[in-house]
Amino acid sequence: MASNLSSEEIISSFQAILDCQDYGKWEELEAYIQPTVDIVGGSQKRDEFIAFLRSSVEDGTRKAELDSYIVDHESQAIAARIIRIESVQDGSATSEYQEIIMAWFVDGRLSTFITIQDNDARRARHPSAPRTPDGVAQRAPTSLDLRAQYRQYIASMNNRTMETELGNFVQPIVTHNGRTMTTSDYMRPIGKSQEAIESLKLEVQNMLVDNQSGTVAVRIKFTGVSFEGGKVSFVWAALDFDEYRQQVKDSD
Repeated sequence: MASNLSSEEIISSFQAILDCQDYGKWEELEAYIQPTVDIVGGSQKRDEFIAFLRSSVEDGTRKAELDSYIVDHESQAIAARIIRIESVQDGSATSEYQEIIMAWFVDGRLSTFITIQDNDARRARHPSAPRTPDGVAQRAPTSLDLRAQYRQYIASMNNRTMETELGNFVQPIVTHNGRTMTTSDYMRPIGKSQEAIESLKLEVQNMLVDNQSGTVAVRIKFTGVSFEGGKVSFVWAALDFDEYRQQVKDSD
């Protein structure tokens, strides 16, 4: 019989995995991970997965800060926004960038791990990355079917009906990656992308729902979206532009 974690235990286990990575507790890390972990494009044995986590911090100059998260208890999963903090070898300067992680647990141990990090921001070496405001991380529960609402929102983009339907899904003012904008400003990038790529479609690959905070986390590439009265109001989006460029190249 499967052993499920509580929402608090999911958060605690995920934080423990980050801590083990930050502080090099590799033997302790084994207790939190299934013998096989599914990742984007395949799977890894536990030793291989730990080696993957280890390779990114082995020089001791990269740490993780858990910025915000949602928990989908029914799915036994967490979606988290991580601030990666990197320092130069002599410790004289640091840079920060965001990474989005979706992690699923089976019988209390990590079984699936999906990550998208902002490689362009990492290479730019910005001195700081914006944090999630406290008010956003403490939203009220909702009884709305957020899963269906979000799929309708994506359908309006794919059907090119977002100009007439946008008011059903998006608040008049949206905060996107720390920037406050109107709905027209918020939707302009997707509109331009659709003009440039006539066949462009958005496909939901993974979705986690947290009704306690009225929030969904979605991998389209990976978008974290908060719903307020059933409408988009706050967004963290991480784009893996390296993968996007390869996809565009492959489709030519």
